[in-house]
Amino acid sequence: MGPLRSYQSKQPRFGGTFFACVFALSICAAGCSSVAGGLTSGTSPSPAPGLTASDVTSLVQAAAQAADPNTMVIAIVDRAGNILGVYRKPAAPTLAPGNFGVQVDANELAVSLARTAAFFSNDQAPLSSRTVRFISGIHFPPGILGTTNAPLYGIENTNRGCTLSTNFIAGQAVPPARSISGATTGLGITTGKADLNDSDSSAVNPGGVPLFRNGSVVGGVGVAGVSGDVAEFAAYAAATSNGFGPTPAAPGVVII
Repeated sequence: MGPLRSYQSKQPRFGGTFFACVFALSICAAGCSSVAGGLTSGTSPSPAPGLTASDVTSLVQAAAQAADPNTMVIAIVDRAGNILGVYRKPAAPTLAPGNFGVQVDANELAVSLARTAAFFSNDQAPLSSRTVRFISGIHFPPGILGTTNAPLYGIENTNRGCTLSTNFIAGQAVPPARSISGATTGLGITTGKADLNDSDSSAVNPGGVPLFRNGSVVGGVGVAGVSGDVAEFAAYAAATSNGFGPTPAAPGVVII
């Protein structure tokens, strides 16, 4: 399959507006084909294939049909954070609350949530944006005064698609997490913190969930434009549809 061309459908069968970004979907991103954890067989597992255009459409449809609100924005990215598709329901907002209560572009927020899940997950640990929030607070455990910063404290302020000075091994470069248009930096990692002082340890944006196939991380799905509980439910519904989902290994995989 060749590159998926950009297009905007007038009326997809599940309503709303869907547009795909120009990225080759037939090649699995660096890191997608690593060996799945928990295997005891002496034979090597088959690499997880990259997400196809059909996969992206099915994932978007599963998320869109999981909940009624017509304000939902859904984004799909691959393992490296390349944007494969963004879908807006008919009444999707232009802006939505991002980190620190700042209103941001709703499409970019959905992409950021999808990237958050894809970037931090690995084949042995499916981490959602809720998990990243839990381990990035000003205190750990959250809300317990006198404790140290969480391991990922300040993660929201890390590289958002700026040019990296590191020289990568040929073929293993990390694509910058740019905006949808590519004209500027992206939103970075989304956790949903209420403010810079992390005054509300319960504040979270849980709409980012990783995508797994055959035990390997292949991307992420992000949902914005709706309440956190609805976003998380819709994202999880997509991430466990059509054969997607992490492969449990004793004692089992838990998404926090």
